Amino acid sequence: MEFWQLPGPAAFARALADAVMEGHSVVVASPARAGATIAGMVDAHDGWGLGGTCLCVASGRPPIDDVFDAFGIDERTPGKRTVASLMARLDRSCRVVVSGLMPESVTMWTAFITEYANASRSVGKFERTQIIMLVSGVPKALLPAQAPALEVLVWDGWVGEADVLGYIASVWRTEGRAVDAASKLAARIIIRLALWDFDFVDRLLPLSPAQLLAPQAFIETIASEEAVDLGKSWEGGGVGLFDGEEFIHSLVLAAEGDADDELPMRLWSAQAAELLPMLEKRRRRLIERMRDVPLPQNMVLDGEVVTDLDDVELGGLTHLARVHRFPRSIVAEANSLRWLRNRLSHLCPVTLDEAQILFETL
Repeated sequence: MEFWQLPGPAAFARALADAVMEGHSVVVASPARAGATIAGMVDAHDGWGLGGTCLCVASGRPPIDDVFDAFGIDERTPGKRTVASLMARLDRSCRVVVSGLMPESVTMWTAFITEYANASRSVGKFERTQIIMLVSGVPKALLPAQAPALEVLVWDGWVGEADVLGYIASVWRTEGRAVDAASKLAARIIIRLALWDFDFVDRLLPLSPAQLLAPQAFIETIASEEAVDLGKSWEGGGVGLFDGEEFIHSLVLAAEGDADDELPMRLWSAQAAELLPMLEKRRRRLIERMRDVPLPQNMVLDGEVVTDLDDVELGGLTHLARVHRFPRSIVAEANSLRWLRNRLSHLCPVTLDEAQILFETL
């Protein structure tokens, strides 16, 4: 599946297209590492069917000079290069895509696009020329405010779990990989560790299930080599929204030493989401196996007579299996399931060997 076909990214692309169709100028802001991806999406729209696209590369000069030059308007008197004179010289509508902005130029361009958007309201939305300004690696605080003819789209929070899961499933279908309980757990772990970063998803996908259930060494190795490219901020690519919650990138956490043990908690949360439901199914299957054996009379747990095994948790089932001498295989299974449940209940991640009992077919 192509990146821009995923639900979240596709919604972002539609929001941009809708803003252009409504006649707005648009500021499209992204973290530094996402700038090329966003620019590629904008380029693919090819004018949104509304006419041609004019490319303008910011040079560091006043924005009005760059725009005049992009249109090839020969206005040799610098004092006459104003937003009003620009609009008067435009004889056709088109989209101007501005790229190459350096952080030190953003303030100038922000003032220019705000003035231009306000002035363009005097022109019908189907006749006006719009400016699409691509901003990458710039703090959100430096972006202009929304205005009636100016849309500000920030690439943050548009990717969620459903997008990453869809991407992983697409890769696995292409590879002909069967989806089973172990692969579902692997996908969940990749999502919680990579979050919005599809490049990191691609790095995690080749790992074996055993490596994914104990990924700390792999993450730390990458972090020591590559986390210098990530800043601990949205514009630096190291902080972002994922399904409505703000996270620090896993590589940034690893590079900083992860003092609060956030990475083990992400691993645990992925494991718990998949393994706890599987544990419940195995508890019920264990009860069925226990019922296949003639049940002892008057089984007592915590001073009360057990009338229905369905009401007994794994700890109690393990106790009953031991005390009443159930077959060794039942006692062993109860012990393993109880130990695994207790580990997860105490927020402790487990290894593949420890979780293996849940993937075994009875």
